[in-house]
Amino acid sequence: MKALTLVVLALMLPGSGLSAQWEGGPITRSTRVRVHAPEVAAKPLVGRAVLMDTDSLVLERGRPTDRLVLPMEDVQRLEISRGRNHLMGAVKGAGIGGLAGGVALGGLVALDGDPAWAFLGFIAGAVYAAPLGAVVGAVVGVERWETHAQWRVGLRAPL
Repeated sequence: MKALTLVVLALMLPGSGLSAQWEGGPITRSTRVRVHAPEVAAKPLVGRAVLMDTDSLVLERGRPTDRLVLPMEDVQRLEISRGRNHLMGAVKGAGIGGLAGGVALGGLVALDGDPAWAFLGFIAGAVYAAPLGAVVGAVVGVERWETHAQWRVGLRAPL
């Protein structure tokens, strides 16, 4: 019983593994994260958190052998993936598909030189391409990101 109590207490200590907390729960091993570290990379880095302590964050990008160690002082913002929103993906896909289809068909019809036909071609292309874009967008979805509470208030040092 003493051993079990010690193990539980050891797991509760801050700084043991991935013990950082955010409002939605702990960052656990293999949590999908997006890290903004401009001194390391111009674009945000996306991957799975392998290890996070007071000094560094180990990010696995793709294959298990593709790991990147980021110093915590370089991390400006840390975001946690909250899954994919397929409804928003469908809406975004319908918009992009409708616009692309309208421009494509409107552009083809505009080669005749009549602006009225170009407008009708745009409308027809949008009507036919929007549902296709909605289906593709719904399947792919849009990833939702939540800023880690610690970085939301502007702190840069880990918990």
